[in-house]
Amino acid sequence: MRRKFARFLSVILASSMMMGISSCKAEQKTFPELSFADSETTAASEDPEATAVVVEDTNRIINISVAVPYSDETMNRLLKLYYLKQTDLMPEGSKGADIDVDFLDSVSTPWILNVINTPSDGISYSSVESWYKGGNVPDIYLVNDFEAVVDGGYAANISNYINGYDMSSSSLYGNALVACMNDSGAFGIPMYQTFMMLFGTSDYVNEDGELPFRNSYNEFKSFLGDIKATYGDETGVVPFAKGYELAPYITNGSYMLKDDYRTNASWNTLLVQDIYYIDYLYKNDLTADIDDFGSDPTISRSAALWLDSSANVQRWSDYYPDTIYYTMLPCNDIDSDLELYASVYPLCLSTKSSEKSFAANFAAFMCFDMDALMLLNRLEPQIGYYPITDSDMVWDIICSNEAFGSVSMIFRQNIQYSYYCPTKGSSLEQKVDDYCSYYFSYEKNHDDDRPEFDVEGLFK
Repeated sequence: MRRKFARFLSVILASSMMMGISSCKAEQKTFPELSFADSETTAASEDPEATAVVVEDTNRIINISVAVPYSDETMNRLLKLYYLKQTDLMPEGSKGADIDVDFLDSVSTPWILNVINTPSDGISYSSVESWYKGGNVPDIYLVNDFEAVVDGGYAANISNYINGYDMSSSSLYGNALVACMNDSGAFGIPMYQTFMMLFGTSDYVNEDGELPFRNSYNEFKSFLGDIKATYGDETGVVPFAKGYELAPYITNGSYMLKDDYRTNASWNTLLVQDIYYIDYLYKNDLTADIDDFGSDPTISRSAALWLDSSANVQRWSDYYPDTIYYTMLPCNDIDSDLELYASVYPLCLSTKSSEKSFAANFAAFMCFDMDALMLLNRLEPQIGYYPITDSDMVWDIICSNEAFGSVSMIFRQNIQYSYYCPTKGSSLEQKVDDYCSYYFSYEKNHDDDRPEFDVEGLFK
């Protein structure tokens, strides 16, 4: 549940808040109750040590490196915006959405920022590991395998270095914050999030047109049946590509990696329903992992529908020009709240950084400050990646995108119903993906009976 924060992570990430949430960090629907002053009247932090650090930082040379998906030009403009706000030199009436970039370019700061460019979904665990082994680690880096990076000891407890920071203008999604925490503290600051969705091509639809944006399990199955009947087996059309990829997401709105569902007595019943549904799709040729020529159906343009992250909306829009459309995963009841399957991409703080406090606070500014987010979305929008703030000004920029604005608006309206899952391509997600692929292809590749779905085996 989102709520306004009058001050930043010096309070939010206090160790007292960590108690009791380690086993439900993604499923928890209500952020722990904290006391904050009215966001409209909150003054800057009164913590004398935090204030002293900020003043010192604006008067000394600081050199840090950041690994993010933005250019040198954009990041240095962001750094200068940070300097203006820290020194109360922000031009009156200016915001990140309209501040004069020529003015930003003219600002001088004692700070030096070295930028290492990464993909939009961040860097892998192996890349972080190689940095540490090579002894040249950026101070801040965007990761796409957060749990592996933390478990490997490659992320500092960022809650130890955040100062009192006025965040009165930000309204944050609490569950996204909690997804970057464990019982020891916060080891990342969520930069943005993505959502799982169905992609389709209007080249293959039934007589009623495209699959509705909200669709039930029965409607989805019926639509795939219509595609099969319309185009027949000889055309090589695959109604739905890689049906096994649905398995972690359709078990009553859960993700099979989450401990709460593994210990829930009703979970096995839900999993059986999940398996039965996907088995039905395979046995009736409504889904396939490869097409008639042994190729990926989405790449060969023979699939009518497929599952993927919103991170790839631009990719598929370019690959399927003028025919791509978007819809949500099937659900039990189309009149219920729209449950989203979200993944967070955090900025982590290097344990090797010699400027941990400055780097941590700049990372916080980059992820949560409204002016910073508006500037980033204005200069280099990351299509399909969505902010952790509910600021109207930030979302208005995102939703104004001609191609993806309408879908973005739907996401924003339903973020409070998100389940937080591992990112696509992370080690945990890949492990589940590989197992599900093996499990649902077992009967085709073996003569003997298929073993039971081994949920516990995924964690060995």
